[in-house]
Amino acid sequence: MRRIIRGFLWLIKGTLLAIALAALVLWPMSHGRWLAVYGTRKSIEPQRVEFFSLTAECSNGWIVIGRDRQRTIPGPWLIDARRRAIEQGLGWQWKAKSESDRWMVRNFPSSCGPIRWSLFEEGDSTQTIEQQYFSAPCWVVILTAGVWPFTSIGLLIRRQSVDR
Repeated sequence: MRRIIRGFLWLIKGTLLAIALAALVLWPMSHGRWLAVYGTRKSIEPQRVEFFSLTAECSNGWIVIGRDRQRTIPGPWLIDARRRAIEQGLGWQWKAKSESDRWMVRNFPSSCGPIRWSLFEEGDSTQTIEQQYFSAPCWVVILTAGVWPFTSIGLLIRRQSVDR
């Protein structure tokens, strides 16, 4: 059991290390550029149409991750939503983009130190829209994601040198 837990923790550390290294690479690449990877999924059910998207963006040293969800149930918007979903294609579609800088981080309405976010939800009886976006500078992502893995690697190296 202990071995399984240790393996799981190393998996988490590896993921955090990959996130920290990705932010370290994106930081200089993002100055004056907007880099994005996003996936969208459209699904049609008899009484509902759903649009869902996941986004990861980087621009001018800031990383933004977020999600959007729009649900439409029977009412005036259902026929139009069904038509748009069919035109755009059902299922998951992933895209990557890179272009000159196009968004500004300061548009996020809430913040705590360098971390910013935007949570939005509205709807009526036939349609709901939810948006959740979180943003942080690359240096914060590198430090917070990299602390545990780099400390563990340092301790592992130290233990191995003491054992010799």
